[in-house]
Amino acid sequence: PDEQLPMFNPQKWVTERDYIGQNFEAKVKEFLDERTYSISWLNSLKDPNWQNTYHHPKLGPMTAELFLTNWLAHDHIHIRQINRLSYQFLQHQSGIDLSYAGNFKI
Repeated sequence: PDEQLPMFNPQKWVTERDYIGQNFEAKVKEFLDERTYSISWLNSLKDPNWQNTYHHPKLGPMTAELFLTNWLAHDHIHIRQINRLSYQFLQHQSGIDLSYAGNFKI
């Protein structure tokens, strides 16, 4: 809790890390491997203190529980993005009115 959080700029990473040029299947495998490792590590913790707090200079106190919960929420945001893009692709490729399927809020 006393260490500074690492700096990151996800928008800049897109070009700096050449996301569009990377091998999709390889990156998905790397992601799944890392996620499996992370979950195994979390499961291996013995009685973790989820209320352990980092004091962010702008956001204030942030607990380990907050970080973990936001990690999961971040995954949900990406799942929503994938669903939106999949829906839009289907709509574009098919050229068919999809309103019968229900109201898809983008």
